[in-house]
Amino acid sequence: MSLAELTGGCCANGYARRGRVAQQRTKLLQGARCGCPPPCPSPVDDPVCGSDGLTYANECELRRASCRHQRAIAVASRGACDLCRGVRCELGARCESGVCVCPRDCPEGLEPVCDARGQPYANECQLRRASCQQGRDLGPARPCAGAGLDQDADGGSGDGCACRYGALCGPSGDCQCDIRCEPASPGAPRVCSTDGFWYPSTCHVQQEACRRQKDIRPADGPEVCAHGSPGRKGPKTCAQSAFGCCSDGVTPALGVNQAGCPSVCNCNRLGSLAATCDAQSSQCACKPGVGGLRCDRCLPGYWGLHRIADGVNGCSPCQCSPMGSVRDDCEQMTGRCVCKHGVQGMKCTECTETGARLGNHGCASSSPTGAGADRVASCEQCTGGPEEGGPVCGSDGNTYASACQLRQFVCRLQRNLTLRTSGPCEEGPSPTAGPVRRSTAHRDASLDSEFKGWLEGPGETLAGGFPPLSTRPTAATDGEQHLRARQLNTN
Repeated sequence: MSLAELTGGCCANGYARRGRVAQQRTKLLQGARCGCPPPCPSPVDDPVCGSDGLTYANECELRRASCRHQRAIAVASRGACDLCRGVRCELGARCESGVCVCPRDCPEGLEPVCDARGQPYANECQLRRASCQQGRDLGPARPCAGAGLDQDADGGSGDGCACRYGALCGPSGDCQCDIRCEPASPGAPRVCSTDGFWYPSTCHVQQEACRRQKDIRPADGPEVCAHGSPGRKGPKTCAQSAFGCCSDGVTPALGVNQAGCPSVCNCNRLGSLAATCDAQSSQCACKPGVGGLRCDRCLPGYWGLHRIADGVNGCSPCQCSPMGSVRDDCEQMTGRCVCKHGVQGMKCTECTETGARLGNHGCASSSPTGAGADRVASCEQCTGGPEEGGPVCGSDGNTYASACQLRQFVCRLQRNLTLRTSGPCEEGPSPTAGPVRRSTAHRDASLDSEFKGWLEGPGETLAGGFPPLSTRPTAATDGEQHLRARQLNTN
């Protein structure tokens, strides 16, 4: 009699379900009884917070408590309850020891789902992880159109990025893969895929689909690989590649003398997207905001290489205030910017003196008298000419006519905005929360008056002041925006 049979007869009958197991005393069903799991092995200090609000020494002790008290108790978070009490994690992150972290371990199974914009993912866990790592809401998981991952090139991310199969868009718009697979253990069965190749594991199939941006899945049977497919005869391994295998016996070498192999590249595990590198330049593929030949440091203006271990997808922009900071870069461990005299805050956005105003030259009194009158905070004047360059995208998701006018907007309204990218903002949902105003009446009453004060300023005319070219967070039609522009010019 099997344990499964005993479980069906005893532990599934409503008497002892919470974590109990069937313990066979005789070969007869009547001789079986249900009991809690045995005492946990040697103490493991890995505290978890239960859904009952209590802290347990480890997950094993939580399951035993659930069984003893016959209550459903699940792991609410890792670490003691006090550390995560009051911590609210968003975008699929979970609290661990008081810190919100992105999901790390997702199953390899292919159960394709798509996000709100049609971007496909291998399963729902990977969608949540991508949402968390990118810092934006990708929407609920939904069935993919057609055959799920079989989307055409137009079924990309919806924000100008057409990368699929788990790839991320790099800074230059190329698709970069961050799928890492452990070497297969000796003797492990290989996986036959729909492209007619054999792979060490399912993870390697997903990795290849991501790398080639092609729909590749485990085949229903080995006959696809056994007999080959058009253009491919028999199994495909690294030994059959042009330059043979790398020293790990799995990865195909990309050039002679092990060129491009992990042992030669030494790509930084945190900052790189893959263990291999370019066979000619030895340049590793870096995550966003990461630089260096081996992807071992943040680019100028970025910080936090160590935070990638906690689920952050690359180095983060410093976002130092262009008016309050001394330079664009920041402290690598904390992201703190270097402030001008009289300016404070992580990003140098606050004046130390009460009533002072942050301008292009730091903080100064907004209404000085006497000898200090020449220190009145003034904002940069923009001409709107071609010498100021083209449009730029601000961190609020709005497009501005030039970097000068973005700085002027920041100065006039004392907003904490930074330049996100050169060129206009991409269409679609902005990853940075902006001033969302869903009511046009609310915009007429507040935003327009705000723009009016910004445009005219103290003792100035409309000349030299320009509102953002695009305010995408506002659900207004082109006609409404044109009408408001006329209202601004007539007020």
